[in-house]
Amino acid sequence: MKLNSTELQVVVVVALVIGIAVYTIARGEETRVRYVGTDCIYYLIYENTGAIDLVGIGGSRMMTSFDADDVERKLAAIGKPNRVVYNMSQSHFSLEKSYVVFRDLIERRKVKTAVIMLEPRQFAARPGQLHEKFLSVAKLSDIPLALSAVSSENPLQGIRGISDMIKQKLKIPPEVPSCLGKNTGRSICNRFVHQEGKTRNCHSGDYRFNLDVLNNVTEQNKTKTDKPYVWNFDDDRESFNDTYIRALKKIADGHEVSLFFVYLNRSTRANPDLKTSEIFEEKYGLPLLVLPRHLEHELATMGRRDEAHIYSKGREKYLPWLFRAIQKKCPNPEGCL
Repeated sequence: MKLNSTELQVVVVVALVIGIAVYTIARGEETRVRYVGTDCIYYLIYENTGAIDLVGIGGSRMMTSFDADDVERKLAAIGKPNRVVYNMSQSHFSLEKSYVVFRDLIERRKVKTAVIMLEPRQFAARPGQLHEKFLSVAKLSDIPLALSAVSSENPLQGIRGISDMIKQKLKIPPEVPSCLGKNTGRSICNRFVHQEGKTRNCHSGDYRFNLDVLNNVTEQNKTKTDKPYVWNFDDDRESFNDTYIRALKKIADGHEVSLFFVYLNRSTRANPDLKTSEIFEEKYGLPLLVLPRHLEHELATMGRRDEAHIYSKGREKYLPWLFRAIQKKCPNPEGCL
């Protein structure tokens, strides 16, 4: 069949539109473009090399409690020197984003042990929605798992989130020049490359801590109930977490990574009791590390944390407990630290 000139022009225009759409989506799938807003995580995964002994992934509570340099020093102090520790946590917790970061990391690097932050789904910043931090780093291949996770909460919001992700990938991607070997003034260059690749933290240090905040936490703790929070893992609201916990376990097992979850509650909320850890482990075959009440009380009443974050003084108590908890539940005959 012969096309006239008008029909031919239409075909050419349609082909161009499809070609541009395919190109922009493919470009948006490129790793460096997906991580354009999280330079630090990109750098730690893709522009560093070598095996990793221990990595922490989560939100700001994980970010301040798991300072990589501090973890390495305290491991050396208990006879475990020369460990390579990464802290890939950033503000605004998202379990679905943690999944993507963990997946990308272990596909690229050999990881011995991972500790990932977990909290009840009802405490999520946007329950019923996919987190914007996830939408920015996810691949198109992550869509089925995301929709499966959010389907029991709010399928419409899930579809809307995926639609936003695709729209984002259809935009012309921003320029993402590499900083390696250059001093362009970008924070990734100054914070990572020009420190000879030694930085393994995705944060700039402790923050938000002043005497008024610490005193306020002490007062709040005096009135907080001792009744433990009941975290029901079979609750319909937990189906989102359930999907991603099982997905994380699957890829961790596939890459022989010892995986731990940790719950870092806000100081104004009741903590689950230790039986919660037993129930979680029976259900998933994975450890859930929960602060014991005496340590939670000490951190809150002795100026070692704010309403959410454990900082340097708090890590003096928190990290030794974390190490003991990991060693106690370690599934690796060669050790997890």
